[in-house]
Amino acid sequence: MRTTKMAAPIRELAIFLLGLSIQCALGHVIELNNNFLEDRHKGSWLVEFYAPWCGHCKKLEPVWHHVGRSLQGSPIKVARVDATRYTAIANEFTIRGYPTIKFFKGDQIFTHNGGRSMEDIVQFAQRAQGPAVRELRSVTQLNDLRIKHSVFFLYVGDDNDSELKTAYSAIAEDYVLKGYFYQAPPTILPQDIKVDTLPTVLVLKDRKFFKYGGGDKASLKDWIELERFPAFPRISGDNINELAGSGRKIAVAVIEDSSVPTDVEEDTRVREMLQELAKGRDTEFHSTFLYGWMDGTELINQITMSFVNTPAIIVLEPSTESYYLPDTPSAGMARPQLKGFLRKVISGDAPAHGGNSILQRLKRVLYDFITGVTSLFRAQPFIASILLGLPTFVVSFLCYSLCTTEVVDDMEDEDDLSEDEKEDEDKIDRYEEVSGHMKKE
Repeated sequence: MRTTKMAAPIRELAIFLLGLSIQCALGHVIELNNNFLEDRHKGSWLVEFYAPWCGHCKKLEPVWHHVGRSLQGSPIKVARVDATRYTAIANEFTIRGYPTIKFFKGDQIFTHNGGRSMEDIVQFAQRAQGPAVRELRSVTQLNDLRIKHSVFFLYVGDDNDSELKTAYSAIAEDYVLKGYFYQAPPTILPQDIKVDTLPTVLVLKDRKFFKYGGGDKASLKDWIELERFPAFPRISGDNINELAGSGRKIAVAVIEDSSVPTDVEEDTRVREMLQELAKGRDTEFHSTFLYGWMDGTELINQITMSFVNTPAIIVLEPSTESYYLPDTPSAGMARPQLKGFLRKVISGDAPAHGGNSILQRLKRVLYDFITGVTSLFRAQPFIASILLGLPTFVVSFLCYSLCTTEVVDDMEDEDDLSEDEKEDEDKIDRYEEVSGHMKKE
């Protein structure tokens, strides 16, 4: 009897602790309603706008809770809202797709367009939170950043009132989501970074540093735009839109992914040839091209609406949605031929493929439909058969019915009339005949 009395409180305590642990796991993410329209100015908010039926939203859900735990203790509040239920919020912030991730800080609103990993989202939130320019106080901090960031900018100088610092800070405010900006006194620079004039601005990338050449604010902004990407990044669906927004052409080495049997040696040679040109910072091409590589052909096939054979070197022109192919196959191409191809692209002598004409747009719609149907058949063949087969059957049945329906003549043949019907018709004829004679008299 005593054991039973003891067991009940223990069981209740266990249930309470379990519920508390679940609440702690999920409590880092706040579920919002329409009150957010008034509360959004109270601090900084990282918000996911989702729809319950959205597959991408369901895939993001566990990542979002990890984001909440990662930002716990920071000034950033992590939240989510069902935009299909609270439509006032969706309308206020013009939500058109799901999931959409936005950061709110006062009157500022930033939209996340990058990858959807926890690291990508957390970095987006931290950059949006600011400050735009962060101060470094030790060489250890600087060396840690060289490991952490593939590219970042550094103002070096003790004069925080210089024209260069003012211009640098203003650009950092504009580029808060596009790059990392720091400032440091010259005393904390490591031995491998030597500057001869102060103040100055450096970009640290690809295990090297490069110095801004000087000039006005406009030229500093152009230089930052030119240097804000690594020399030879891997290009994927997460970063290609950002690369395309640079305004430069993108020279891409396309190699097959490791899961597909291919000529690995030739793939490696073509990739390293373009990488060497990229890291060489050849002044003939540096301001015109971004460089990168793709692992696999799925993305490049979508862009070109064709099936690309690897290895391949392709130049993309985002401004016109066109692309350029070398005259000779990329396999076996030497560096002089590669440079000749890039020169033809710059001069306009290389023929452009693709584009954004009406014909190309129609081709894009058809290509997306075919690839979508193919993907659906691969993933869910039974469902795909029903979705495509049912409309086809209905249309075919309607066409068959229209083509085979007999026309019914309302005039019946006299031979098909019954005896009573014939007798009635004779009476009507005689009546009409008598009526006609009476009218004449």
